[in-house]
Amino acid sequence: MEYADNGDLLKLINTRKQKGESFSEEEIINIFLQLSLALYHIHSHNVIHRDIKAGNVMLTSKNMVLV
Repeated sequence: MEYADNGDLLKLINTRKQKGESFSEEEIINIFLQLSLALYHIHSHNVIHRDIKAGNVMLTSKNMVLV
């Protein structure tokens, strides 16, 4: 958890919502791509993640996904 210094994706979404800010298209594509690659990787090793949700997507301060 010490690497996830920006909390989780749900926290980031709620913070942006409270401030009235939105995500840029680049941010959305970046997070989506990272999640897609992470899922591809674990599925290629016959691992299935059964609880994929924004609260389980940890982020670094540079919005890099930690899964």
